[in-house]
Amino acid sequence: MSSRPSLRSAPPRLRAPHAPSRAGLILLALAVTPLLRWLVIRLAVPAGRTSRQACECCGVQASPTRPGLAALLPSGRCGWCRQRIGARPYLLELCIAVAATIVVLAAPTIPVLLAGLWWAGCAVPLVFIDTRVHRLPDVLTMPAAAGVLALLTVDAAVGDRWDHLLSAAVCAAVTTAVFVSMGLLLGSRGMGLGDAKLTLSATALLGWWGWGAAFGAVFLGFLGAGFVGVALLASGRVHRGTHIPMGPFFIAGTVVMLALVDGTPAK
Repeated sequence: MSSRPSLRSAPPRLRAPHAPSRAGLILLALAVTPLLRWLVIRLAVPAGRTSRQACECCGVQASPTRPGLAALLPSGRCGWCRQRIGARPYLLELCIAVAATIVVLAAPTIPVLLAGLWWAGCAVPLVFIDTRVHRLPDVLTMPAAAGVLALLTVDAAVGDRWDHLLSAAVCAAVTTAVFVSMGLLLGSRGMGLGDAKLTLSATALLGWWGWGAAFGAVFLGFLGAGFVGVALLASGRVHRGTHIPMGPFFIAGTVVMLALVDGTPAK
């Protein structure tokens, strides 16, 4: 990662009077977890299948109406048959709380903070969807990228930080082009288009801090996947050629890099 920048031209950090609003944003992120659980339930289906709308065991609709509402609560169980649906109990809420807290601490300006929260809200459901069915739906990856770039554009316009927006756009473009090329050249052995679309939003967000942060997240993603793959091979739980979903590792790498940035953009 690049060296810490000079504070002379850095955007002002969120000051102490904003602390309650920061806590409020974290609580808001937790408040939308029922929606995120609903997205996991609907979208965690194999490619080509229609979205899931009900409990596969008893057929009760997973919706904000009783007893379907129970499936969207942190316990993640059907209100009728008590079968677990979607993300594991309380784990999605924990992931959102951690990601939102890190974003709030990392972001020095309101638009960047909102961009980070928007990305986290799209990325956390993708962790559970990709882990379960090995796909990253466009309905989440593309809005994630569009929202991040739009909010970073607002930050550039408000604070005259067009160089940081350019850095974010170039990082996102280069990473996506490399991933798409790998997919075209290597076929099933390369990166999927879903991974490329996911890294578009992740590297755009981190690119605001510079190249080091953006590509550090990609490196950590590959590194984490490599370690887990070796561990699974050693334990006999997978064999050579088994597909390991990369989305959760790239998302984890992005969160780690957000925790490491110092709140001001690299020059």
